[in-house]
Amino acid sequence: MNEVENHRLQETLASRLVTRALDSAVSRLGLSLPAGQSNELSLRCCTGPADRLGQLVAAAERVQAVSGAAVAVVFLAQCTATLPDDAGLAWLLCRALFALGAPRTEEQVLSFERRFGPTLESLVLLGRVLLTRGSAGPALEAFDAALLRAPGDVEAMFGRGKALLAMGKASAAVDVLAAASCQKLGDDDVAFHLALAQSASGKTECAIAVLQSLLARRPDHAEGQFQLGLALQDLGSHDDAERAFAAALHLRPGWAEASFNRGISLLELRELSSALAAFAAALAWNPACAAPVAQAMTSGAMGRLWLDPAAMLGDLSALHLGPGGAEAPAIDAGLS
Repeated sequence: MNEVENHRLQETLASRLVTRALDSAVSRLGLSLPAGQSNELSLRCCTGPADRLGQLVAAAERVQAVSGAAVAVVFLAQCTATLPDDAGLAWLLCRALFALGAPRTEEQVLSFERRFGPTLESLVLLGRVLLTRGSAGPALEAFDAALLRAPGDVEAMFGRGKALLAMGKASAAVDVLAAASCQKLGDDDVAFHLALAQSASGKTECAIAVLQSLLARRPDHAEGQFQLGLALQDLGSHDDAERAFAAALHLRPGWAEASFNRGISLLELRELSSALAAFAAALAWNPACAAPVAQAMTSGAMGRLWLDPAAMLGDLSALHLGPGGAEAPAIDAGLS
């Protein structure tokens, strides 16, 4: 068999593998593709250099574009079952599961490490999975193991900083996240978490500077606007804080916590009617805000206007709905 014939045979075998795996994936999910589509996808992906993993990656990308991430993940799972010794394919499945937010991602990553041995990438991904499910301690161990392999790896450093922050070790998190930020200048996610750690460790002015830099690049970052408002509140800059909360609400309407904190700043600014409207909106969007709203309503700025909590909640609900039951607009006023 000459080289051309061998290449064609490899293309045919790869095409059949892709077709079988895709058909099985779609069937397992109870879905269906138009007649011949799986074969068409496989033919489009399996022409060119005889790089099996590259062909399967291309196939998975096309499957996801046509049929969605869930089909692509099951497709990759079927390919992995067919080619169990292909480390590249097994790793691709781990990444695809994580991107989909699948519950079995941790199981798949651990299976990969048992079969092929831990890698820098698998340890970092395992740490991310553990952080996502709230297991900050084990996540920190995974990131530390990754940093033993590659002490300067920025993704492992970033993950370690987030794990420390989740464990309440804000000062340690600041050091790690600041180092990661130096390596990933302009990275919004790293900057945001650095600001969170700085705020939590009492470095409020530093946090404000980081958040203002972030928002100069990304004014549509709702969480950044909200955290900036909290930091400004801590410094007593209620005028600027109110504007930040209003911006957060503009970006994410119905955010009860942002509306509540906007109300706090409005109270401090003695804008009582606007504060009442902000509290009313927060209460309408999340009834669990009743206790903090009641506490705020007995502040020095407001005075104890409602001795009966039930009457207070009723009055605020009526205020939020406005005349005739229509919801009263109150959010964009702080943006002007």
